[in-house]
This record gives sequence, structure tokens and C-alpha cells, in this order.
Amino acid sequence: MNWPGTGDEESVVYESSTPVTEQALWKSVKQNPRLAICSFSLAASALLYGYEVVFVGSVAALPAFKQEFGKKDDNGDYIVPSVWLSLWAVSGPLGTAVGSLLGGWAQDRFGRRLTFGVASIWQAASITICFLADEAGSTSSRGGAYFGGKLAQGIGMGGILSAMQTYVSEILPTPLRGPILSLGAPLFLLGQFVGSLVIKAGVDLPNRNSYRVPIAVQWVLSIIPFLVTAFLPESPVWLMRKSKWEAAKSACRRLGGEQSTRLYNRLQDESTQRERYRMAANDISYWDLFRKRSDAKRSAIIVFANLIPEFFGLPLLGHSSYLLEVIGMDAHKATTYFIGGVVAAIITNFVAFWLLSRVGRRPLLVYSMFVITILWATVGIVGCFGSAGGNIYTAVGLILVIATAGLGAWPVSYAISGETSTLHLRAKSQGLGWFVNSAGSAVFSAFLPYLYNSDAANLGGKIGFIFCGLSGLACLVSWLYVPEMKGLTVTEVDEMFESDLSQGSKMRSKWILLAHEA
Repeated sequence: MNWPGTGDEESVVYESSTPVTEQALWKSVKQNPRLAICSFSLAASALLYGYEVVFVGSVAALPAFKQEFGKKDDNGDYIVPSVWLSLWAVSGPLGTAVGSLLGGWAQDRFGRRLTFGVASIWQAASITICFLADEAGSTSSRGGAYFGGKLAQGIGMGGILSAMQTYVSEILPTPLRGPILSLGAPLFLLGQFVGSLVIKAGVDLPNRNSYRVPIAVQWVLSIIPFLVTAFLPESPVWLMRKSKWEAAKSACRRLGGEQSTRLYNRLQDESTQRERYRMAANDISYWDLFRKRSDAKRSAIIVFANLIPEFFGLPLLGHSSYLLEVIGMDAHKATTYFIGGVVAAIITNFVAFWLLSRVGRRPLLVYSMFVITILWATVGIVGCFGSAGGNIYTAVGLILVIATAGLGAWPVSYAISGETSTLHLRAKSQGLGWFVNSAGSAVFSAFLPYLYNSDAANLGGKIGFIFCGLSGLACLVSWLYVPEMKGLTVTEVDEMFESDLSQGSKMRSKWILLAHEA
């Protein structure tokens, strides 16, 4: 084995520059089964995140929850005031933003695994606050306790998600990196699907169990990151940076099995290629993401990629069951349409997993955002009429938007964010990315209830015009500035940005051709 200091001169096996094909993807899975399983287990944490997002957006539609946390309107019906809807919606993303930044710092200082584990414990403990929030004496204190619990839970989720994406993106070979990272979207949707089923089951329950049971289910899902932490070794890349060579060797054996030598040599080579840029890991700050022009460009792309879900309307889609109730649907039908949208998105996300090994990230992103722009425009137009048939089309339109996003923009945003960062800045890059994602979600979530709720602007389906403009803007930015990175190794991506040849697939293809001729 070619471990540091052993004197073994066995040749290093490098990643190929060959574009990733479907055959290359499955061949890589067969060659690296442990890596694939470990990475999938980490990505499965998105189940918990998806459940949390749909829970916050849908629990307010439960009659028992409205009675405990809401007030009566002029007609004598219970509603949750817009101010509480806004605060609860923003609490998770705000906490996730803080947790992402803390996670980015902690990963470099204490390691990926420890950060992931501590964040998992914090997140699970925070669920208790939400579970007991209805024990407070007044409606305001109940709402405040629930807000505090969701904020604390979001901090834990931010640490989990940033550590997960860093670990996965730095250990996987090129054929697996994009597809595994893109699994975050369908797993997120699967979590939403589970959450919507649990909440639908509680619609007719008149007591606290209708919303307490869905809260308690989060403890069950929290087992996933606990188990991952128990069996996962520390990232070999982090151990190499700390010069813990024996520990890195042991981690590679656990992750790579028979391919441990190949894995170690690949990771060591990728780290060595960046030695000319590298500082001591503890000295890297978030300012370093923007110090060099090439790193600033990469950071800008990561920021944009993490805002894509907000641009295509994910915060609103997570509240779609409540929105459909606002425009006149009953709770059962609204929840059924929401479940239909989640199922459609899960299917298209798994189709996208296959497409990512055959089609570039750039065309999937641009074309899907263009279609989403058209769909939001039609939702806005139909919303101007306010008929029963129009309400049904609004529900169908929301399903088509989430399905189209699942086919392209959503999973591609995960892949782009993970593939764009350079290795020595990766932890900070992913921390920044999740911070921006969470901050963007927080801003959108804070204002959306005031746009669609009946005690505020009451836009209903006309809110589609707002997301039509945002989706169109994202489509244009994607076309102008997002490069194609499909099939490139980490080293090739570095050299591409350093060479300032990151605009469009044609220039990227030209760069690869020149690289092979050299």
C-alpha cells in the first residue's frame, strides 16, 4: 500500500477525465460499494429535513392545532394569524442558516463526523420543546415556545446538512459525486411524503394527538443520523489535512474495503494538487471564499445554486396544502393534492438521477426553469378568476411545478453546489451554501403568509406571477453564468476555473480537448 512513509512505490490510480456515462456510473457503484452505501446513508438525512419542512407548512391546517395555537376569525372559525405563520415558517430556515455557518467552522476544527454527530443530538433534543409547546399557559406563549423549538431544531439541521454534503462531495469519485449529491432532493421529497401522510391521518382527530403524533415521528426519523454517526469513520480527507495518516488509512479501509489503496491514493492526489493553495485548515475563514477571483466566482455559483429552490417556489410548495385551503378547498382534498405533488416529484427526481449520468447539469437546469416559468404564469392567470375550476387548476399547476423542478432544477442544484467548490475551501463553501439556502428560505417564508393568507394580501393563486418572474430570472442567470461540470474530476474543475473557461458547455468541451492533447 502507498501510505505516507511506507516507502511503497505502488503507482497511484487517478480519476479519469472521461465523461460520466450510465455504464461508468454503475461500474463505479460496483467498484465502490461501501463508499456508495455510506454516502447514501449520509444523504438519507434529507428525509428528516423534508419531513420538517412539510410539517411546518402543513400542521397549521390541522383543526386541533388551530384551536391550540390560533384564534377565531369574524366567522367564528379558527385560523392561525399570519404573524405566527410567518415566524414559524422562518424559524427553521433561520436556525438552519446559523447551524450551517457553525457547521462549516466546526467541520474544519473538529472534523466532519463529530460535527454531524453533535448536530444530530442537538436536533433530536430540540424536538422536545416543540412537543411540549402546547403546555404553555397562553396562546402567545405557546406560539413563542413552538418558535423557539423550531429555531433550535433548525440549528441542528444546518449542522447535519452542511457536514453531510461536505463529507459526500470530498470522498466520492467523479461518476458517483453528482448522482449521489442529487439524491438529496428525492430523499427530501420522500420525507415530505411521509410527513404529508402522517398529517393527513391526523386531520379528523379532535385532540392534541393530531399534531403531537407527527411531532413525535421526528424522533423516529432522527435515528438515521444517529446510526450513521455510530458506523461512519471520520473523513479521510480531513484526517489527511491534520496529518493523521494512520487514521486516514484506517478510514479508507472502512470506506473502501478492497479498494482502500485506490481510494487513499485518489484522495491524497486530490489534496496534493491543491497544496499550492492550501493554508492550515483552522486558519481558513469565510473571507477566503472571495479572496481570489476564481474562488469568488465559484462561491457566487454556489450561492446561486442554493437559491434555486427559492426561485422555483419550494417555500410556497411546502405550504401548498394550507394555500389550497385559503383559496377554498377542504382540508382532505388539499392534503390529497399535496401528496400527489410529492409523489410526482419523487418519481421525477429518481428519473433525474438517471438523467444526471447521461445529460449535463446545465441543460437540465436551464430547460426545467424555463418550463417552470411558463407554469407559474398560467397559475397566476387562472388565479385572477377565483373559480372552483381555477382552484383545481392551481392545485394541478403546483403539482406540475414541483414535478418539473424534480426532473431538473432541484436535484441539479445539489450537484452544482457540491461540485463547484474547491477542496481546501469545501467545508466553508458548503457552510455558506446552506446558510444562503436557509437565509433565502427564511426571507421567503417570512413574507409568503402575508401574501396568500386571508387576513393579509390574500393573493391566492395570483402569487404565481411573483414566482413566474423569479423563475424567469433564475433561468436567465443559469444560461449566462452556470458552467457545465459533468464528467470533470475535482482537479479539472479547479483548472477550469483557474483558466477562466467556465462559460457554457462548448468552452468546457474545448478545455477538456486541450487537456487531453497536452
